[in-house]
Amino acid sequence: MNALKVYKQIAKRWILPLLGMYAAVVLLMIIGFFSFDDFSVIFEIISIAVAAVVAYPVMKTAFTTSTFCGASRKKSFCAVMLAALTVVLIIAAAHFAESIIMYQSGDFYSYRIDVIGEPLPNGKCEYVAVDETYRYILTDYVLNSLSFTNNIVFMWIMFIVKLLLAFFSGLAFFTIMSRLSGTGKLINGGVVTILIVLNVCGSALFSSFDGYAPMLSDSFLVQIVPHEKLCPVYVAVYGLLIVIAVITAYLSYRRKPVKSERRV
Repeated sequence: MNALKVYKQIAKRWILPLLGMYAAVVLLMIIGFFSFDDFSVIFEIISIAVAAVVAYPVMKTAFTTSTFCGASRKKSFCAVMLAALTVVLIIAAAHFAESIIMYQSGDFYSYRIDVIGEPLPNGKCEYVAVDETYRYILTDYVLNSLSFTNNIVFMWIMFIVKLLLAFFSGLAFFTIMSRLSGTGKLINGGVVTILIVLNVCGSALFSSFDGYAPMLSDSFLVQIVPHEKLCPVYVAVYGLLIVIAVITAYLSYRRKPVKSERRV
């Protein structure tokens, strides 16, 4: 059994339902069911979480199928990597559709209000409506975690990279958990929880930085890296993390799971 046949089983059970779910969300956006002012940020956060959580059923399906049908570990892991790319592209396509819908909805997001000059003696300010660009909508509402760059292509590539990192991080976590004993699962879960807390708190842990910018985010890196070097550093950090996550997941999968002991 080759990797494509394992991938076919994954696609049938999990990827097609995921595609249908995001297609339904995009359809609801088109008919105006969602309010974009709050939905966009929530959509981005949930999508990154989905990329991490969906790694578990993908892993379980691939490894179960390969065990019963005789596929090698390498082939089943290749199928998982193909599934990861498919899942990430589906999520990215949904966000791309969202950004187009928002760009075309001129009622609110086509304009912003800029202040002209200094405040008047009575304390009031003069305002002017300024046409928005696709980049502004993309950075401020759809992919606001990548607002440090003006390059749309770079933003989309890095968004895909972040989703890949979320998927393979989830894959490594669930694979390790399936091969640990009860105590090992508790320790591993605690370590992951600590890492999540550190990332969420971010710069709040450092007295010289203000705010709660998550670690590895543009808001955090921009404070410790010169702006002209931020893009290559961003790529290097996330690229290294993906390599570590993939290697960890694969090496964990190669280990035999711990069998529970029966007590009489």
